[in-house]
Amino acid sequence: MNYIKRNYGIISAGILFIVCFLLYFLNIANYPFIDTDETKFVSIAKDMLNCSDWINIKLNGEILYEYNPLYFWITNLSCFIMGKISPESVRLPVSLFSLAGILFVYFSISKILTKTYAFIISIILAASFGTIIFSRLATNDMLFCTLTMIDILFAYLILLQNNEKNKQMLWIFVYFFMALSVLCSGLFGILIPLTAIIGINIFSGNLKEIFKPKNLIPGVILFIIITFPWYL
Repeated sequence: MNYIKRNYGIISAGILFIVCFLLYFLNIANYPFIDTDETKFVSIAKDMLNCSDWINIKLNGEILYEYNPLYFWITNLSCFIMGKISPESVRLPVSLFSLAGILFVYFSISKILTKTYAFIISIILAASFGTIIFSRLATNDMLFCTLTMIDILFAYLILLQNNEKNKQMLWIFVYFFMALSVLCSGLFGILIPLTAIIGINIFSGNLKEIFKPKNLIPGVILFIIITFPWYL
């Protein structure tokens, strides 16, 4: 019993890892692409890889302006590493991001509440129907949800910090993940996390933190460096 108490965090994280593996990774290569969205995303990724055009997102030679590149870049990296385009290679990145998101939720909530509450919240999120389904599909839905969730949790962790250097570092992570979220889902990638972050800081009476130059200027510069080149 003392061993469990001393290593409760590691044991809980291990259980979450096993649950996520069973729910998100097991047999992901053993069924065909199951809906039009999954087929479309895979076809776009394949066209990007075959044409070696990493800027223009195309399907059957037609440029699709409503899509953003991050999912397709990550998918093609997975296909390159695994040496082929297959259900496994295009679904694996989504499953990995879902796993990373669940573990990040656990460790973040552990800082905010207790490890027990963190484990309960994480296991409910991990085992929810929507999370399971979208973690096994080759689309950008779960990637966007994970990036947004991590971004908002970083903003919440700032409220617990008294050290100014730690706050500045966390703000850098907030802008970094917001930029990735934009590269994943465009305008929604900034609207959703920014609305949540502003709401958190208004509710906590900490809104001025957002507009401090030492937090705002480096974050905005990083955001522009990541997002602007592709949109340009």
